[in-house]
Amino acid sequence: MIVVDANVISYLLLPGPFTGLARIAVRKEEWCAPVLWRSEFRNVLALYLRRNSMALEDAQQQMQAAERLLGGREFTVRSTAVLQCVQRSQRSVQRGHRRCG
Repeated sequence: MIVVDANVISYLLLPGPFTGLARIAVRKEEWCAPVLWRSEFRNVLALYLRRNSMALEDAQQQMQAAERLLGGREFTVRSTAVLQCVQRSQRSVQRGHRRCG
């Protein structure tokens, strides 16, 4: 299982230069994500809506596709564990979150 964030989910579901790589990755391993992905991915979709790059119905369908993809594979992370990991590794909080969740 691989932990992904909203960027990787966006690469998979919204056509772009990294979509092909994301498709390969999703076929190789099951994905999981911290629950924060939902808010982050909604922000990506909101940007598309504000720029008139996507219709509301399409944004809703992409959100539903993402929710199906990660259904049952979302998790919360204890803040103390993340901060302890960051302290040990001297990594950023985001990178510590991925490694120590």
